[in-house]
Amino acid sequence: LPTFIIAECVLIYLDPDSTRSVVGWASKTFSVSVFFVYEQIHPDDAFGEQMMKNLESRGCPLLGLRATPTLFAKEKLFLDQGWQRSVAWDMLRIYHEFIDAQERFRIERLELFDEFEEWYMMQEHYCVAYAVNDANGCLRDFGFKNGSNGSSSEDDISMRAR
Repeated sequence: LPTFIIAECVLIYLDPDSTRSVVGWASKTFSVSVFFVYEQIHPDDAFGEQMMKNLESRGCPLLGLRATPTLFAKEKLFLDQGWQRSVAWDMLRIYHEFIDAQERFRIERLELFDEFEEWYMMQEHYCVAYAVNDANGCLRDFGFKNGSNGSSSEDDISMRAR
């Protein structure tokens, strides 16, 4: 049966070999499936370094973050383990692509932070990624559409088959 796997801040806490094993096992086991993750990215700037230190101080090191530090690396993880398609977007892009302008204006007036730029920075350090196996073609239209501006980038290899 078609299977939807969700891992919200799970794989990032595993060592890279374990993550590859889980992702590869799922690819081999479920021929019609989506594997969806929500995780941290970008450990190498000031915000990312502080994020990693904060979690390490709580005994929760992000063991997998250095192995998949970018959107492209998240996509590649899945493709390298046998998934047919993979896409990763940071949460700032999700915010701009899925929330209409009026709602963004309303949200931004709530002033969640002293400076809204801090919220943007946080959103750039979290992403959603998904991978698709579609042995029978029922998931052909699943997933994010290419950016509204029609551009393609290293971070947007949606719909590109391996």
